[in-house]
Amino acid sequence: MDELDARVNQLSQLVFNDDVKAAVEDILSKAPNPETCGTADQKIRAYLLRARAKLLLPVFSKEAELEINKALKLNQKAPDTWVTLSEAYWRRNALREARDALDSALRVDPKHQGALTQYSRILRSMCSAPDTPNDQKLVLLKESEDKAREAVAVNPEDGDAWSVLGVAILQQAVGKGMELPLMKKSLAALNQACTKIPTNPDVYFNRAVVHGVFGHFGAAVADYVKAYELDPKGLKRARTVAEEYTTLLVKLHKKLVAGFGGMTERDFSKNIASKLPAKGKDGSQIFVSLMDVLDKHITVNKDNNQVQWVAVKVLDLVSSPNEQPLAYYVIDKEGTSCLLLAYRVTSAAIKIGDTVMVPFPPSSAANLGHQLPDIPMFDVKAINITAPTMVVEPSTLIVNGSPIPAKCFQMPQLGTRQFQ
Repeated sequence: MDELDARVNQLSQLVFNDDVKAAVEDILSKAPNPETCGTADQKIRAYLLRARAKLLLPVFSKEAELEINKALKLNQKAPDTWVTLSEAYWRRNALREARDALDSALRVDPKHQGALTQYSRILRSMCSAPDTPNDQKLVLLKESEDKAREAVAVNPEDGDAWSVLGVAILQQAVGKGMELPLMKKSLAALNQACTKIPTNPDVYFNRAVVHGVFGHFGAAVADYVKAYELDPKGLKRARTVAEEYTTLLVKLHKKLVAGFGGMTERDFSKNIASKLPAKGKDGSQIFVSLMDVLDKHITVNKDNNQVQWVAVKVLDLVSSPNEQPLAYYVIDKEGTSCLLLAYRVTSAAIKIGDTVMVPFPPSSAANLGHQLPDIPMFDVKAINITAPTMVVEPSTLIVNGSPIPAKCFQMPQLGTRQFQ
């Protein structure tokens, strides 16, 4: 059975396809009948071999669950068996039973990495119930993070544990309204996962999601393309988003090269510059240029918490209207154009032609580099650009003289791969 067990272990690391299906069928045809095995240990191995092979298939197998329970009747002190039972329960969405099975595994071995990693996944899945309040989801997600951190501590070289940790933190960040410091921690964990399990498409997909949140669109494209190449059948969404971000960068590149937002200097002066406030104090507000912000020339009066504002005109929405964040192409009075990244709002919050006043702080700005490689599938040549980028807090923006209406705010959602 050693050879068959090794094949199951190898297949568990692959994306399911017809070859995996054929291999599973071959393993099951060669697996011994547990009832004819001589010793209890041999029976347990045979039951688990058959069950684990069946769990590689995308459909739920009641037979697998029964075989695992038969193995447990022979020995309840094997944590691996409890973890396998948890997987079977999870397949039929019996999440509480799956968690109970993992509790049994951890009572036998509190530092069993497989149980800790699986526990983190199960807790994440429990958050998906539509009637679960958001505060309860955050409690479950924090516990999911804790279990994943325990798994990483047991073996820091295990990429699966790092991947689970990254997604647990990512979902917390989304649940807290796109909290960027948590996103940075998620990215760090997913970087570790990509290094340690470079053939797993899910980790590239999830890292691409985080890159997109930060406006690292070139890096996001590279990861989405990698994920799609590793799993073209299961990750068609990766190709779609990669193409959307590629279109964004090509469009942005053309606009930056053209200057003045793609207008003549005369049209810019007439239609944009003349309608934006000049630098300096205007009533109770102090206006600065985008270059002042990028060059860190702004100061804050700590005595009265006086913020300073950058006023921009919205020229285009360069991202998909359903993306998070929304990426707008804007320009200030001096003709400096940049990307404005807005989270937690619908595309109705900021529209093309709007005048937006951005306060510093809490907003931040930096020059972000975007390296887009040659992508034959999109017929795109390599692009290397640097784009000034503002990350804003939507609740502090003034759009056409008014704050953004409450109806335009939404709870962000990100399409991560959370299955494994």
